[in-house]
Amino acid sequence: MSSGIPPGCNVQPNPIPVVSLRSTTGYGSGKPPAYLIQGIFCYRKLFSGRSEGCEVYQAMNMEEWLKILATIFASIGLFFTAFQIRASTQQKRAQYVSDFLKSFWSDQAILEAYYLIEYSKFHYPEDFHGSDLEKKVDRLLECLGSFAKLHRAGLLPFEDLSLVRYEYLVVYQNEGIRKYIQVLDEWYKTRCIEARPFDEFRIVGEALEKRYYKPNQPSIPASSR
Repeated sequence: MSSGIPPGCNVQPNPIPVVSLRSTTGYGSGKPPAYLIQGIFCYRKLFSGRSEGCEVYQAMNMEEWLKILATIFASIGLFFTAFQIRASTQQKRAQYVSDFLKSFWSDQAILEAYYLIEYSKFHYPEDFHGSDLEKKVDRLLECLGSFAKLHRAGLLPFEDLSLVRYEYLVVYQNEGIRKYIQVLDEWYKTRCIEARPFDEFRIVGEALEKRYYKPNQPSIPASSR
């Protein structure tokens, strides 16, 4: 029985010829993503009925091509998702810093305590405990401590702390503040409390001092800061 196929006809087993991603003729010889682009152009060429330059490609079925395309689109989606997450994280970091600076420089009690320390007028007087000044100093230490907690929680990188390194170290290195904290340490021990007062403030202060306090180096000219 005749098959009905005229002599000389070349019957292709796959009605839509699809190619592999490797070729010695130039197509598919590049590295990703170039080889994908080259393969897609060759596939479109074969789909339109032309095969010049694509004869050496091995056949691939439609399912394999769809998997490749799905991978490409998924990769693009992941890229944009990662970009959006990074942008959102940077925006939140900027907001944290902005909120801290706003609360620091707009709080009258914090500023009064800070300027006493900055101008070396705070020496931890004997009548300090129970005074209004103690409340202002506590408020200042808590404000700096809250900023330190953001870093310790992984929400702020150490580089962002450098934005307030001067104000932070002015307070952290003050001898009056250190004496006050030492007294609080002893007070905690007498009450059998296993914790350090203003612990986050002290941990970050030590790190900032180690990184940025260079007493033996010459000062930086104002024009180069």
